[in-house]
Amino acid sequence: THNHGESVSGVAVEKVKEVDNGALDLSLDAVQAITPVYEAYFQFQAALAADNLEAAKKAADNIAVAIKAVDMGLFEGDAHKLWMELSNDIDKHALAAAAGMDIESVRASFEQVSNSMIALHRRFGHTGDKTFYLTFCPMAFDGKGAHWLQTDSIVSNPYLGQAMPDRKSTRLNSSHTDISRMPSSA
Repeated sequence: THNHGESVSGVAVEKVKEVDNGALDLSLDAVQAITPVYEAYFQFQAALAADNLEAAKKAADNIAVAIKAVDMGLFEGDAHKLWMELSNDIDKHALAAAAGMDIESVRASFEQVSNSMIALHRRFGHTGDKTFYLTFCPMAFDGKGAHWLQTDSIVSNPYLGQAMPDRKSTRLNSSHTDISRMPSSA
């Protein structure tokens, strides 16, 4: 479950409380193995928020490298099937972003990567002390809106970048709930 956060400068932010890992049998090693994927994703998000095309493309490539470095043997049964599905999708869109010719195409690929990263987190969780914020911008893609994950409590919008209105007034308060760090079955 999750609690909805406040709308801050038109951007909705929430911290998801629980991981919905269903019947997935996950080891701590499996969840730790995907940490570099999250780290590369957050570099991708930050680069786009800063309107830095070259850094975004490099970070997207780093996601693909991190995906390939994960030991698939750490995932068993349904967790293995889900990892294969999500990692293939993340890899495909990260590589498309790395090859992007302009920031708009890279942002479009980022949305696809984000959708799969959000699904990955909801099912696998994460380790460590960082809080993951699920953030939504209703203005992205001409009003279609788009979600992303970030670790900072100040909204850093990868879809609007430096053009985000009221960028300085987006500090969140502590009333948002936290994303769990580990799946409950681990």
